[in-house]
Amino acid sequence: MNRRYGNEKNGNANNEKNIPRPKNNPNNEEDNELMEEESVLNNNEKKGKQSLNIRESSSANDNKINDIILALFQIQETLRVSHFLSEKKSDHETLDKFLKKFNKKMDKFIEVWMGKHEKFDLGKNSQINIYQITKYELFDYLDIVLKFLTGDSMNNSVYKLSKYPLKNIMNNKKNVDLMSIRDDIVKNINRMKYRLRLK
Repeated sequence: MNRRYGNEKNGNANNEKNIPRPKNNPNNEEDNELMEEESVLNNNEKKGKQSLNIRESSSANDNKINDIILALFQIQETLRVSHFLSEKKSDHETLDKFLKKFNKKMDKFIEVWMGKHEKFDLGKNSQINIYQITKYELFDYLDIVLKFLTGDSMNNSVYKLSKYPLKNIMNNKKNVDLMSIRDDIVKNINRMKYRLRLK
């Protein structure tokens, strides 16, 4: 590699000399510093590519957990609306008790997830569909919620909950803690359905 010296401002080409750049000259501090900077830049570039690959490979799972968290918020808010619009005191109290338990379980689920996988990012334009449903529609909605929590696939329905069943994403040995929280939520939903049927 050649370094060019001379009076370039005046355009005097006669003063320019081509001096070969010495290789690995321990006495030339400037060249050693340049070589160290190039080495650091190359290493940083490699690290950047590696971290980009990690981000790209995890982005699909990030999208899935984001979708699941939004679905949990939808369940929470749809049932809260049903709780407020209940026509019977017993239904109102049953939904109220369930929501208190669900809020704790949802909070625990997200905290455990974050403890294992760091933070999630729902994005700036995330939306939640909240439904106003009658008591009879509530049972259909709860069946869809149970399908989301325990099923292998999500069928298209009136209530857009999630594209990804929680079971497909979480059902492995690494997530037994998360699935245990899921099991508690399922148990509480089935118990609530029984109490809502009582007259």
